[in-house]
Amino acid sequence: RPGNATPAQEERLKQALDLYRRKDPGFAAIRDELAAEPVTAWAMTIWFAADVARSQRSLRTTRDEWGRLAKGAENPLTRYAVGHLQAIAPAAVPCISREMIQNVGDRSKQKLGQVLLAEIGAPALPELTRLAGDPQWQVRRSVAVCAGISDSGLDVDPLLQGLLADPEFAVRATAARAMVERVAARHPAVGGDRDVAALDAELEPVLTRLSMERDPFVRGEIVRALGRAQAGPSAGAAIRAALAVERDRKAKEEMAAALGLVAHEQASAELLIDLLERSPRQADPVTWGAIQRSLRRMSGYRRNLDPSGWRVWLAESKTVQRPR
Repeated sequence: RPGNATPAQEERLKQALDLYRRKDPGFAAIRDELAAEPVTAWAMTIWFAADVARSQRSLRTTRDEWGRLAKGAENPLTRYAVGHLQAIAPAAVPCISREMIQNVGDRSKQKLGQVLLAEIGAPALPELTRLAGDPQWQVRRSVAVCAGISDSGLDVDPLLQGLLADPEFAVRATAARAMVERVAARHPAVGGDRDVAALDAELEPVLTRLSMERDPFVRGEIVRALGRAQAGPSAGAAIRAALAVERDRKAKEEMAAALGLVAHEQASAELLIDLLERSPRQADPVTWGAIQRSLRRMSGYRRNLDPSGWRVWLAESKTVQRPR
């Protein structure tokens, strides 16, 4: 922390807060003046952050919803506070980092700091890069969250790629999900079609991570994200390779479900039917259900079949249906 304000600074802050609360246009000038001093910049950052938190306090929000709320114009107080925060971004970053991101004992403050640094964007990137090497894994995970919800034009891919190799499983899982979501957003479906080759090429670091990942939770998170992104054939091949040797029941379920969402291929259908034979409903109803859902998506059928029935379908089918 930069220390305590002098009596003169306290008086100036009092005047500034009055203008800020009244939304007086004259606040911008005094705001910029106070932003030049670390002590007063810190105090203003706390004001703006508190207003963003106050505007959302009555809402129970997920990480993704917080990102949307911070960007939305539907909440005037949020937009007003964030606008002023962005105006003093370089001066505000140290306060947000120290008081919120590095405050691992207060998850609500951490979540608030994640959104605010994501809103600040490029001026926060050097601090995010520094925090990616923080000894506390919760801080490094916050970096991955910030990168994931930051503006699509901000180049955070190198940051996320580095976090894919983090020693903490929760950081790797968050970084993988963030990277898949950002890559998918860069390659939206247009008229029902998307450039899956380009999508898969940018997902290569995540697919490589999947092939070498030892933690079943992280493997499950990666394939779930790939499924939601409706990734292409390279992702399908990576998931099949992982599923062929997977022993964790939950990760196996996620992989079976993801194969019904990524690019549909005959090899995926064959593997799922083989797995269905080894996963009777009574022994593993969850994995059995995931396999059946994926095969129904591939076939267009509305009912479940036993393995022999699915083999008949696959033998008679000329093409496996595209994901819908």
